[in-house]
Amino acid sequence: MTSGKDVEVADDIEAIYEYLDGERLLDGLPVIPPTAERVDRFIEAAGRAGNEVIGYIEPLGGEVTLEKVAANAIMAGCRPEHMPVIVAAVEVLCDTTQPLPDWFAETQTTSHSKHILLMVNGPIRKALGITSGEGGTNVSWRANATIGRAIQLVLLNLGGFPGVTEWKTWGFYVNRCYCMAENEEQSPWEPLHVEHGFSPSDSTVTVLSVEPPHHMELVWPSTTQELLLAFARSMSAPAFRDSYGDFYPTLAVGPDQANGIAESGFTKRDVKQFLFEHARTPYHEFGPNAVARFKPYWKKFFAHDPTALVPMVARPEDFTVLVMGGPGPQSLHLPHNKMPIDLCMRKIQDLK
Repeated sequence: MTSGKDVEVADDIEAIYEYLDGERLLDGLPVIPPTAERVDRFIEAAGRAGNEVIGYIEPLGGEVTLEKVAANAIMAGCRPEHMPVIVAAVEVLCDTTQPLPDWFAETQTTSHSKHILLMVNGPIRKALGITSGEGGTNVSWRANATIGRAIQLVLLNLGGFPGVTEWKTWGFYVNRCYCMAENEEQSPWEPLHVEHGFSPSDSTVTVLSVEPPHHMELVWPSTTQELLLAFARSMSAPAFRDSYGDFYPTLAVGPDQANGIAESGFTKRDVKQFLFEHARTPYHEFGPNAVARFKPYWKKFFAHDPTALVPMVARPEDFTVLVMGGPGPQSLHLPHNKMPIDLCMRKIQDLK
């Protein structure tokens, strides 16, 4: 142990749970006590000093040390080998050099339902058993559930607490344990991390700030164009802020649909270009009060033309396309991510 606070509690799991609950160090679920011996094992697995300061978590600016991350990972039910993924994700959340330093603080304090999603790529997915969501939800698998929960406990215990700094109108259980892996084995395209310059042998974690996923089940399209047009129209709607704001929406395509799209000759770049050209909303559907939220250069072109089609993004590459899940005609729209993907992705160090 290094700089952590030691407390004495009765050697009883319920007593420990009640103590942590009283100190507001919980997410409402039972925990594994972060004893000194357990914390030391997790620090050793991370391969770094326990008193190392990783950064500061918004909005309260709590100091994040490796020891504190380890304690929260233990409480979440993680294994020591999960630490490299967790630490890499925390580094993204503590990064104050981004062009939008408030992107994460806004996620923590907004009344909006957006929350943190971890997307894992590379060999570490298989090594740790992080699934792509096939066969059950992410909360059905220990690695997915506990790694995601560890991040949320770090956010709660070091960054702020619901009712104090977090005032979401709607709270969703999924945002307490939201960690997924891309289904690289069944994808016809290069995985997300390779697309952004990493080697296939690298492992990465990408930290997204997104709304709960919007399910798109489409069994009627007979052509790829029909399918992609249905995606585009479903993703672009006045109620979604990323239909008219400065965001980076994500399309998570099911492997069956992804392979069908690829077999018809569409690359991932083609899919993004199609979405750029078709995921647009008529200007008149927004109403005059929406104009204030438009990008400045959009206002210049669209303010006096109610028939104009407002694009979701400035460039085709601002869409993220990845492959997730198992078989079936289902895909997901993950709206509202505010940061470019390459700025919220980190390489995960080798397992110890």
